[in-house]
Amino acid sequence: MRRAVSLLLLVAAVLLVGCGSHFQYVKLAPKSSVHSIVSLSPGLSEVIGGTAPQLLKGRTQSCDWPQSILSVPVVGSVKPDYEAIKRIGPDLIVYDASLYSPSDIDKIKGLGFDTMEFDAKTVDQFIDELFKFGNVVAQQTNISDYVDRIRVEEGDAKGDPPQPTPKVAVVMPGGGGSMMIAGTQGFVADVVKICGGDIVGPSTDKFVPLNAETLVSDDPDVILIPTSSKTVNADVPAVLNDPKLQSVSAVKNKKVVALDQDVVLREGDRVDKFINAVHLALTAKAGH
Repeated sequence: MRRAVSLLLLVAAVLLVGCGSHFQYVKLAPKSSVHSIVSLSPGLSEVIGGTAPQLLKGRTQSCDWPQSILSVPVVGSVKPDYEAIKRIGPDLIVYDASLYSPSDIDKIKGLGFDTMEFDAKTVDQFIDELFKFGNVVAQQTNISDYVDRIRVEEGDAKGDPPQPTPKVAVVMPGGGGSMMIAGTQGFVADVVKICGGDIVGPSTDKFVPLNAETLVSDDPDVILIPTSSKTVNADVPAVLNDPKLQSVSAVKNKKVVALDQDVVLREGDRVDKFINAVHLALTAKAGH
């Protein structure tokens, strides 16, 4: 019988010990029998590549970090290759619910393999998911070490907040002058809040088309730009030179800061680096 990986099947408890940020696992049942995983999310492939790379047997075309996973077979691009996944026959399929439609998720679950869904909207929720994953695949120590790195950066950010509190927008330039802005309810927004910023934008957990008039009204002090080394020289000027945004404080003061888009947009093995980058951006005096 197909077993669903859920909270009821977790075999370990997580204890917060001492007064620091270190988490410890207490095993309550035998070791997991997961020996092969197909990942349908770049972020989750990062996590597996950083904690248990030997388990990763299938990835999407976009799963490109760490570089050591590039030799793993590709089993999907925009949509999963269901036949390729069947040929691998994994013990577990992991996927990010935000990347797929309900019908896609039904098809993933319908393959007959165990599945685990990730859908964190906050850092705390992401850490909970990491613990559950670590329990299921018997990688408690490696996951715990990663969580410690996240908690250290979180503690540093909370202990050194920017003064005064800046209003922050996270904006992605696009083709043809279009831009997207992060909502105030998602993972990216939670990292900004952890780092002492007052996130501005629409009340959603997604990136949505930017309304220039609303951004002018919100008047952020800092604009963070998820971008890549290939497009940064176009993306930052696209915001700084946009005639509709010239009255925005972040634009007037050139507080438009480029961040690695893969670190920002993936809930993967670099969340600690994401927190650190936002912390530095909000506490630094100079923009890009």
